[in-house]
Amino acid sequence: MIPTPIQRLALIAVAVSLVACGGGGDATTSAAPAPSTGTQTASGTITGFGSVIVDGVKYDDSAAMVKVEDDPGAPRTVSVADLKLGMQVEVRADDAGRASTVTVQSEVKGRIESLVAGAFVVAGQTVRESTDTAAPTVYEGVANLAGLAVGDFVEVHGVRDADRIIVATRIEREDTSATPRVRVVGPVEKLDVAKKTFMLGTLAVSWTDATRLLPAGATLADGLRVAVWSDVAPVGNALVAKSIVVKRADAPNAARAAVAGLVRGLDFSKKTFRIGEFEVDASAATFSKGTTNDLANGRRVRVRGTFVDGVLKATEVRFVKEQGDATVELTGVVTDFAGTAFKVRGVPIDVSGSGVQYANGTQANLANGVLVRIDGDVAGNVVKPREVKFVTSEDGSARWLFGTVQGYQAQAGTFRLMGLEAKLTDATTFRNGDWTPATRADFGNDDRVQLRGAFVSGVFVVSEVVFRPGLQLVVDDVEGTAYEVDLTAGVFKLNGSVVRIGPTTVFEGSRENLRSGAKVEVSGTIVSGELVASKVEIERADGGTVSGVRGTIGNFVSVSDFTVAGQRVDASTAVVEPAGATLAAGRYVELKGPVTDGVLKATKIEVR
Repeated sequence: MIPTPIQRLALIAVAVSLVACGGGGDATTSAAPAPSTGTQTASGTITGFGSVIVDGVKYDDSAAMVKVEDDPGAPRTVSVADLKLGMQVEVRADDAGRASTVTVQSEVKGRIESLVAGAFVVAGQTVRESTDTAAPTVYEGVANLAGLAVGDFVEVHGVRDADRIIVATRIEREDTSATPRVRVVGPVEKLDVAKKTFMLGTLAVSWTDATRLLPAGATLADGLRVAVWSDVAPVGNALVAKSIVVKRADAPNAARAAVAGLVRGLDFSKKTFRIGEFEVDASAATFSKGTTNDLANGRRVRVRGTFVDGVLKATEVRFVKEQGDATVELTGVVTDFAGTAFKVRGVPIDVSGSGVQYANGTQANLANGVLVRIDGDVAGNVVKPREVKFVTSEDGSARWLFGTVQGYQAQAGTFRLMGLEAKLTDATTFRNGDWTPATRADFGNDDRVQLRGAFVSGVFVVSEVVFRPGLQLVVDDVEGTAYEVDLTAGVFKLNGSVVRIGPTTVFEGSRENLRSGAKVEVSGTIVSGELVASKVEIERADGGTVSGVRGTIGNFVSVSDFTVAGQRVDASTAVVEPAGATLAAGRYVELKGPVTDGVLKATKIEVR
């Protein structure tokens, strides 16, 4: 394999779209996922992507609404591209692992007030760098703790230890000229209702009649965990809150959960403790990488179980204590390529070290647009891969290729397509584009074909061949992440292929939202090896202007008032497919649209 053919793997996605999205009689569609009735909650640290991975568990984020809880009283909607390694998140998903919401929850934001050995203070909260090789601190905007200075504006994600110190999983230094904004999450101390004050660490918080106290009807008490926000910097150690939200665990009965963090409040005899907002009962749990005797405040664990009356009844407690527990998994296209340094999903990668293993290719195959899967370790603000694997899809499943047969060896069944090595087998099936049967004898050099198969040890093993004579290829709904966007030149790249836009290109979503990192869906025509776009749909721009949700309709009042996966929906102006389908409680749907004031204004609904 050589770099140029790998970069042209966009045609894989092109051919997929022919099969899945309207290739006439050639369509081979898989059944829609069955509706799910169960729910699960995950709370912990992002440890990878290719969908979102939280503490080693992968959740399908393709239809997830992503929110950032800067102001806990008014979370803002963003795109999946805004999720970063080391962030603390809460995920709501169905029982098949399909996420409906991912909420980003930093522990503290503000300016650094003081620095001490291995730690610093922000908004009255002490933040400590993790020295645990099983859970290292991820940095952005700075290489390590030594690069921070008093006055730097930082966003910190982490977990509290038994002394209420924040052990950081992520430290991001932001623009020091940013508008002052402060967010602090922690337990209430020294509450004085008459004076409307309490303490969060050494930060004195006060509130006024204009402060939003949420959820409605909530009251403050010592020990309660709260999130406080203000757009005005503290004066000394005093902060006037604009929003105060009492943090309550989302713990519906019978819902499954996976939570991770540091043990605190341990009652060893009862085997009960707390992780963040969650109360855990591990009296009937099995333990891995340790025993019940290893339970102690400050130990890092991952817990699985089911909620019963607000308590997480643990079925498994796994101790996090080995470097292998910190393995980062990333799947995505290479961007910002500069030799041994590049990015995947916005994460800096460094392959300059010795010992990096490559699968389905070599280091020479790395280039912008190449789709890779990386397993590695965090080292400050970069990931050092142990393995780089060249893949044809994020899920590793079978895919379609399109191209012209070259170098065919009939006896061995080997040939090349787009410079890639491919092979027929005795089980390969053949047909023409009009569904009439064909045979292996019809296969030869210069044939224009569409192939279904998967890579095995770097060779594309073909399970199906469709003969596609003709000079022009019209494609529908090629999906992926746009990069190297140049609106002035009217060009960008998608899955390694060049896409051209012009005055006749129709945009769903603002043309200005087409930017590197935006998730898009493109239709058009292949001309001279480039995809000339007739339509570009901005599915999720960096601003998160469009969201997608799938699931069963609930709380149905009318077409302008119902919920899907907990998201309120107004479908009064939506295009419904198939035409004539009706909306009703219990129907399984997929929908897209912008979110305004917490309501998804659906533009398109597909009824399954």
